[in-house]
Amino acid sequence: MHGAASRARLEAMGIDLWLLRRNQDAQPVAAESSASGPTRIRLESGTGEWLIVADEAERAAYRVLLDDLRAVLGPAACRFGKWSDTPEAGIGPDDWQDHGIGQVLVFGDVPAKAGELLRAEALSVLAESAKARRALWALLRPRLVG
Repeated sequence: MHGAASRARLEAMGIDLWLLRRNQDAQPVAAESSASGPTRIRLESGTGEWLIVADEAERAAYRVLLDDLRAVLGPAACRFGKWSDTPEAGIGPDDWQDHGIGQVLVFGDVPAKAGELLRAEALSVLAESAKARRALWALLRPRLVG
């Protein structure tokens, strides 16, 4: 804390003094917004209406499966994204349409407040299970054009 004489000298030089005030009852704003806001997705390149949500490690491990999926959906119709780790990054469900996203396909567990999306089994399950792949096809078929 600055003494009165120090504050007077600073004031005489035209230097404003800012004092930190701590409110013991205040909650961090980011914590409140992340708890109440929707889960967000970071978009990667592409402009397709199908957003496939999978992180880089999953995409590398199941590249052949995802390439087959993109071939069914149409490579130009697909783009990738991943779950955002902060409430400020990426886009929320209310912004999907503005970014040309018509369908969001996710694999495995889905974070809370993720919006309306298509949920398939985890990529590891899809790679091993014909039954899981048939269920994915049944989920996608009504949404495919043609």
